Amino acid sequence: MDEGLLLYLIILKLIRGSKFFKHFVGDDWLNYIDIVAIFFIAMGAITTFGAKAIVKKLELNNRMTCDFENEMSEEELEEYLFNKAVVRCKMLGMIIALPGFIMFLAISRG
Repeated sequence: MDEGLLLYLIILKLIRGSKFFKHFVGDDWLNYIDIVAIFFIAMGAITTFGAKAIVKKLELNNRMTCDFENEMSEEELEEYLFNKAVVRCKMLGMIIALPGFIMFLAISRG
């Protein structure tokens, strides 16, 4: 059995009873573009809402730079770099989710 078809059937089985996704289900089948849109939105949401955990786990604040670090204390600098990394991670999550929202707009209009 094709892996894409198997994944499609598993997702269909999980979503079938959900009221939120009822308007995406026509004759109990989802289009591939619906599944891809749901995937993009879910990955973007996970990245956005889990930004602090991602930054802590991968220590992304160590990779950030600050042009005015001479004007800050050590604690303020660490907090600034951490917040900068979190904001960048949240922006990346929103950029990941954007194609999913565009796909839903294209589907709903057409």
